[in-house]
Amino acid sequence: MHKINLGFILILFFYKFSFSINIQLDTTFLIPKKIPQGYAGVIKQKFLFKDNLGSHILLLLRDSTQSKDGTNKITIQAVQFLLKGADWISEWNINDFQSCKDLDISADYFLTQTLISDLDSNGIAESTITYHTLCAGDIEPETVKTIMRQGKEKYAVRGESLIKIEGSKPEGGKYTIDKILETKKVFSQKMVSIWKKAAGIIE
Repeated sequence: MHKINLGFILILFFYKFSFSINIQLDTTFLIPKKIPQGYAGVIKQKFLFKDNLGSHILLLLRDSTQSKDGTNKITIQAVQFLLKGADWISEWNINDFQSCKDLDISADYFLTQTLISDLDSNGIAESTITYHTLCAGDIEPETVKTIMRQGKEKYAVRGESLIKIEGSKPEGGKYTIDKILETKKVFSQKMVSIWKKAAGIIE
């Protein structure tokens, strides 16, 4: 009769499953006063979550300004903070903008496509945001970007939204992915799916 080594089984079980995290999101929290300043604009979305590194806060901001010459500028800024001891420190930020004069301007997030995840089950959360920018005087495809951050790593899918006008050929709908994503299928598949929804290719 063979003896079963329960200790070995428990080690295997822990090794296989200890890295995945059950991310608990809080979107109703009050932003701590100790959060480093340096960001501006209206907070469009906020998340408080935990992973194996600790507690994080993600803020999605949008700011709109106009210069004296009539140039409009919309700034998109996503900032994430990590709790170290009693202090919140800056982890990373994403900055982008659209400037435009005498034309239609738009830049904003696809808030329903924001994702906090642990797709690779390594215990470190990925933060994924998607947004669009446009400066145009006619109906044209928007620039659509889906960006993922996991610690210091950054991945992106970039392209143009799909426009369908009756009687005309479709415009846009094409995208490119960062080369590094070719080796990270679990990320690229999810990011492309998010991007396609935002770009109007799939529902």
